[in-house]
Amino acid sequence: AVTNAMDLIEDLFFLVPLRDYNLYIKNLPKRFNSRIIGIKGKKIQKYNLDLLKKQYLKSTSNVLTFFLLPIAASLSKQIKIVGFDGKAPEDQNIFWQYDKKSQFLETINYTKEAHPAFYKVDYKQYYQTHCEEVREIVDMMQKKKIYIDVVGISYVPALKALRLD
Repeated sequence: AVTNAMDLIEDLFFLVPLRDYNLYIKNLPKRFNSRIIGIKGKKIQKYNLDLLKKQYLKSTSNVLTFFLLPIAASLSKQIKIVGFDGKAPEDQNIFWQYDKKSQFLETINYTKEAHPAFYKVDYKQYYQTHCEEVREIVDMMQKKKIYIDVVGISYVPALKALRLD
């Protein structure tokens, strides 16, 4: 999907965590090397919402708070969020609920072998931390007058509060 998009849009850049940069350089076609940009993650207190001034992000353990929201906030004052559902309070036995049409469920055992530490995480604590981090970055974005529209259902309290239903 990445290579198709980059072939279709000549001025499209692919932003990746710096820690993964070499993986992408090694595995994607060489013609894309100049358009792959690694962004450093740092252990800092506040989120960086202006990548044009400072080229690093606050390290968190979730792609939404680590990468997607800070990059979006750096590029636009109006952001739409789709598909960050979180988990329903009654779902006590699962970590995330994945859409069965878009998740490669038949390969989940390979994922468990390749990333065993991920399956040893205290998911309840992880989710609580994630919800706190989402609240923190959403608050920062709102103070900077960045409008966030949540499309669809979200159980993440800070995102749910943004829904206008």
